[in-house]
Amino acid sequence: MMNRRLTVFWGLLLLFTAASCQKTPPVATVEISATAAIESAATIEAAPTTAATATLPLPAPTASPRPVAPLPTGETFSTIGIDYQNVTGQSPLEYGTNGWWTDQDADLWRARYAQLGGTLLRIPALQGMLEPQNDDDDPQHINWQGFMFDQPLPWFGRTVTFRRQLAALNDEQMTIMLYVPYLSGWLSANGDKKLFSTYPPNDLAEYREYLRALLTFVVDEAGYPPERVILEPVNEPDLGCGRDRNVSCFWENWQLEDLAAAVDPAIRIVGVAECCGTELAERLVVEYDGQSWLDGFSYHRYIHNFDFSDGLAR
Repeated sequence: MMNRRLTVFWGLLLLFTAASCQKTPPVATVEISATAAIESAATIEAAPTTAATATLPLPAPTASPRPVAPLPTGETFSTIGIDYQNVTGQSPLEYGTNGWWTDQDADLWRARYAQLGGTLLRIPALQGMLEPQNDDDDPQHINWQGFMFDQPLPWFGRTVTFRRQLAALNDEQMTIMLYVPYLSGWLSANGDKKLFSTYPPNDLAEYREYLRALLTFVVDEAGYPPERVILEPVNEPDLGCGRDRNVSCFWENWQLEDLAAAVDPAIRIVGVAECCGTELAERLVVEYDGQSWLDGFSYHRYIHNFDFSDGLAR
């Protein structure tokens, strides 16, 4: 197995940050609104009163504070605006967010990604949409007619065309992290739950075929530069099959560097995108030598009961 230097990806609300010694800059994900304003109020409190023990008479206390001197600008409040079109230098960190797409709102999505100014987007490659039925019964053969990469697929009253999304992101020179949140119903060992059928796969060879077809299409058909492609082949396995150590979820014989390298060795692989800890990543390293075939570790962290009201008010 090849030796790899590792990047660590940390998720915040399904986003992630990274500290890296990779050949690419470390990745830090933040979520930024298109515009921001920061208001600061200047207040000066009266100095505290000190106790007096001298015999000299003291002035009677006053109920009103002394006058507040105005700010040098003459304003009590200052507004700071951020101009995303005026770039004075490059940040030492890359950052991005989860990315979405609908064909009918293509211009809006492109504008939002440009305003964000990020360099990395994590996008779902939902197998239930892209390979809803088994392409054929031979996992060694890709039947391209069984994959929906070029078709406009219905999504909440809109459509999603995978090729169009890739073209837009490539124009923005985005690095993409492809992740597979769910399996198709025909591939899930837990039964058919339509688009949201869970891991593990009932056939690891068919699972690998889907990933190989996905990467081949992205790089060879859509022309996406492989150095800007990251594969996160499983999402939050600790919410399902990862809970039972006797269930083969994904880690045994799950080495995928050969699969990615067969498409292009520049493609990076990260995992395991745990929801609620690091146990599976540690197990992957200790029991299955995962450190040698991963380019980075990815994690998710959720913050509950966070008050967004202040940000929404601005």
